Amino acid sequence: MISFDFEYILPETMDELLDCVKALNNEGISYVYYAGGTELVTSFRQGKVSPGAVVDLKGLPEMTSITETDDEVIIGACVSLNRIVEHVALSRLKQSIEPIADHTVRNALTIGGNICGRLPYREAVLPLIGLDAEVVIASPNGSKRVKLSEVFDKRLLLEKDAFLFQIIVKKVPVKWQFAERITSTVEVDYPVIHLVAICTDEMVTLAISGYASFPVFWRIPVLTFEKWEDPKSEIVSQFFDHAKSDMRSDKTYRQHLLEHLVDKMLREVAK
Repeated sequence: MISFDFEYILPETMDELLDCVKALNNEGISYVYYAGGTELVTSFRQGKVSPGAVVDLKGLPEMTSITETDDEVIIGACVSLNRIVEHVALSRLKQSIEPIADHTVRNALTIGGNICGRLPYREAVLPLIGLDAEVVIASPNGSKRVKLSEVFDKRLLLEKDAFLFQIIVKKVPVKWQFAERITSTVEVDYPVIHLVAICTDEMVTLAISGYASFPVFWRIPVLTFEKWEDPKSEIVSQFFDHAKSDMRSDKTYRQHLLEHLVDKMLREVAK
């Protein structure tokens, strides 16, 4: 049960949304942006967040659509994870996103909510970083298109009143891709470790969720990666000290799993 009242607002155009935000700020009313709402509603019920207004982003058509061009796929931040899993042009994301939750829950979870959520996992970021995805961030001061890797440090770095508008996945050639997710109990659970590795013509990107208190990633030029005599040691040493202990696993076991997954990845790449 939600124990407080709030104003619900559903803008249908960007101008209407920005005017709404300006009015709320002028009136001193606190607000939150709303996409899928799975995390937010839980926070409301727990009393962790109690805004005066909720601004629903799903009224903007651009935020609920997937548009494909010759060079890229543009994903609205309010697109559900299931739509991404099922989209042919986004098959590079499927292996990493499909295990995030069961089919029913993925109908509510949005790509933007997963990237910007309060939970520390943010697993949708992993393949997006590997594919050198870009994001469009909108605010009353305008919008900007930047690389996700440049504005993601533990979380998406958003200024006051800004929100994630779109994600752009470029159609880049992928030489190889690896993804594996390990949970402590049932298959549908938060990960103890989720490793995604993607090799394009220029870069090898390794991204991990569940291992540290936030997603961590490392981008290595392909030429450097291919020259390493002991790539396992290079990779493991980069991430080793980030391991955390929590109710799902202790630090030592996570470090063991890291070594196991890196070893498995390198064996598959060598085939």
